[in-house]
Amino acid sequence: MLPDRVKYGDGPRPLTDGEMTKWLGTPLRWGGLYTPGSTDPRGLRTYHWEPATRTVRIGLWADYPFLESLRADDRLHMSRGGEGWSWQIVASGRAVISEPTREPGDAVAQELLSMCDVRPSPRELPEYHQRLVETQALVVRMRDVRLRGELAPLDEWEEPEPMYW
Repeated sequence: MLPDRVKYGDGPRPLTDGEMTKWLGTPLRWGGLYTPGSTDPRGLRTYHWEPATRTVRIGLWADYPFLESLRADDRLHMSRGGEGWSWQIVASGRAVISEPTREPGDAVAQELLSMCDVRPSPRELPEYHQRLVETQALVVRMRDVRLRGELAPLDEWEEPEPMYW
């Protein structure tokens, strides 16, 4: 069982690899993408963590502005955090950008579909595949990911506001 909190006064502590692996697999609260010269202003939306291969797969589309800086420098950092900044993880590695989806149901489309938490129904699938082709959806893969993370005490931020009256 992972702790939800660190006791007040304990200060932050590094996360273990097991904790980071577990928390990277939780639903996304917030996250960001960074290269050495750029920050993605839109924030992280869809990603999939594969602990066995230490791979992060991120779904984007071909005209996504952040991809220009990623093509210039393939070093990628992804940050994830818990509610209230109780924990933060940074995954770092080299990014490989797939070709965009060209035909409904092609290999990239199938990979993107495998990353979905909620899959389209069989009736919705043709429309989903068509949207992937229209937006030229693609996958950014970060392999051999290095993780670092920290668990911070929330109690230091939860002290009551002093009353001045």
